[in-house]
Amino acid sequence: MKAIIRDKEIRNEIKIQLAKGKCKQDVFSDIAAQYGYTKRNADIVRFMPSTELYKKYKYWNMAYLLLMLIITAGSIKFLSILIPFGIISYGVATKKFEFYWANTVLGFMLLFSIIGILLNTEINYYDSSEIIVPIIIFTVSIIMILTGVILPMKITPKYRVEKRPYSNKKGEKRSKTIYLFD
Repeated sequence: MKAIIRDKEIRNEIKIQLAKGKCKQDVFSDIAAQYGYTKRNADIVRFMPSTELYKKYKYWNMAYLLLMLIITAGSIKFLSILIPFGIISYGVATKKFEFYWANTVLGFMLLFSIIGILLNTEINYYDSSEIIVPIIIFTVSIIMILTGVILPMKITPKYRVEKRPYSNKKGEKRSKTIYLFD
């Protein structure tokens, strides 16, 4: 429980510093000095979008959120569909980019299910009413897969990890892990 509260404090601090226009490297340096130089803290900084990147991809994210909300509203009768889409909609709305992997998994599940349905049923391809639903599901699944992969890569780029050698007080050779944000 303490870790969750601590992570929330770190996120709030990062939001404040990014809103002031600080670069991610400076934000991470401040967070590392205050909370420790850890991979967990580097990941928290990574998954907080910088102001300029969020503004750049804001409309893509909003369009995707709208798509997820439409699917969620349309699946109100089906609990098995409502819950995953509702969770993904929440993650998109709250800008929790670490949850976008679930979006990709759900997109692949939809894609495989529609391919299975198409292979195991006879569809009159000349009747538009029978082919429109599989086309819509196929299109939505491709959009989900692409947005689940591309948006997080664009909005929350990975940091580089470097190992730098140094000597400690006893003269022993050690290596220090450095996290570099671009």
